[in-house]
Amino acid sequence: MGIWPVDRGAPAMLEMIGPLASGRGPYLDYFQTVDPHVAVVAARHGGWTFNAHHFDEGYVRRSEYYNDFLLVHGVRYGAATLLKNSLRELRFCLSVNRGGDEPPYTEAELGELERLTPSLERAILLHEKLARSQAEGHRSANLMEQLSFGVVVVDAATRVVTMNQQAKAILDAADGLHLEDGILVAARSFERTKLAQLLARCAKQPRACSGELLIGRPSKRLPYALLVTPLPFELNALVGTGSPAMMIIISDFDSRALIRAERLMELFGFTSAEARLAVAIAQGKDLRQIAAESRKALSTLRSQLASLFDKSGVKRQVDVARIVLSLPAIRD
Repeated sequence: MGIWPVDRGAPAMLEMIGPLASGRGPYLDYFQTVDPHVAVVAARHGGWTFNAHHFDEGYVRRSEYYNDFLLVHGVRYGAATLLKNSLRELRFCLSVNRGGDEPPYTEAELGELERLTPSLERAILLHEKLARSQAEGHRSANLMEQLSFGVVVVDAATRVVTMNQQAKAILDAADGLHLEDGILVAARSFERTKLAQLLARCAKQPRACSGELLIGRPSKRLPYALLVTPLPFELNALVGTGSPAMMIIISDFDSRALIRAERLMELFGFTSAEARLAVAIAQGKDLRQIAAESRKALSTLRSQLASLFDKSGVKRQVDVARIVLSLPAIRD
């Protein structure tokens, strides 16, 4: 048996079972281009047909497709139909086959196959929905990996379902947050209680609840900022949760991905030195600290700052920091 789309040059989904199973590779590599059955079936408006009606013994003896593909795999006779797919306009061809030592399909057998068609069309629709869901899930996961903050998805029982690499790095560091039996917990007892209460409250009201929480870090670095918010309904299926899920966004102020200096040069026309100065200001450094680290004179930095003000249209260092921090940043 084989199944494949008939509206594309190369099948996106091709399944072969039975004698033709070992022929999937050769079919994809070459024989799909010389398969005479596809055009016959694609020209029909429904219903089963069998190849004995279209290709006689003389054709079979001359046919590359029959002699080098079908007959090699022990297949001589076949019946095929188009399956409707309401999800999109792509039509699928389904064929069933038998060897040359068996007779061609009869009209009675085609009638039996016709009764199976609705069930087969439902199976195709389910396959397409599952494939689309998986593809969307992969795209969502790839998007999560580009974010500069941690994202953790938990189910209604507050157990972690998935997370991006940024969140994994935060939890692996175990500096204020970690996983315990699959549940996100805080290191300090009072924050652990607050976090558990917040997650439990949002689990009871997944469509209306959200909340924020600061989590201290034993290392004395700046705290993590947590935002708990409902996961958009359409994404629940993508992460495999059967019930409404929640998304926990973790911001690490100490390691926030700043916009690269090169992008500031492109956006504002800064020189490389001015762009590096803008990034340093956004990191909370004052001119004296920047001068000491860069071994530049304060007068040089003040001159660069004046030019930076002129090009960006602001007049204060705090506004420079605001501009840099407000621009979207993604992980390298």
